[in-house]
Amino acid sequence: LEFRRVLFRSGVEAIAASGHPDTTKLLTHMLQGELFFRKQDQKLVIGIKDGRRYQITDALSAEPLGIVKKRDLKKIKLNNRLRGQIRSTIAVLNLNHPDAGVRLVSINQLLDQPDPDAVKAVRQQLAKEPDPSVADAMRTVIAIVDLKDDDTTVVLAAIQQLSGNLHPVARNGLMHAAE
Repeated sequence: LEFRRVLFRSGVEAIAASGHPDTTKLLTHMLQGELFFRKQDQKLVIGIKDGRRYQITDALSAEPLGIVKKRDLKKIKLNNRLRGQIRSTIAVLNLNHPDAGVRLVSINQLLDQPDPDAVKAVRQQLAKEPDPSVADAMRTVIAIVDLKDDDTTVVLAAIQQLSGNLHPVARNGLMHAAE
């Protein structure tokens, strides 16, 4: 079971690192439970339910493969930890999106469960972020993670950054830091 978890986690990382233009779309299908293996040949497919059948397409080439019965597919199952990793990966991938609204949604997703690895990407993007509201949200995510740092100077800077922030995650982080 642990091997399977590591395999899927590594798979998500490999998909994200591939640079493929449809990476976010593939991860979203995985998150929505629409990613399957076709049993006859173990081909990775996206299956969209259509009544009692599934309309399938090749997950990598987007080639339509027709309609199949559910018994012809093996669903790729996710646990909560993997779902969190996929959400975080999608959010990081969307940091480069041309639409500031998409970038802001992406940062807000990270606010709910700040992942230290994802925050590394946020730190790198912050200097390049032209939108003030997105940059402010980025600083908030970074500060929340920095509250748990071992360096007192980093923690104090994070507290100062979050001072007056009304976001529930910021308030909770500050309360835990005060304990």
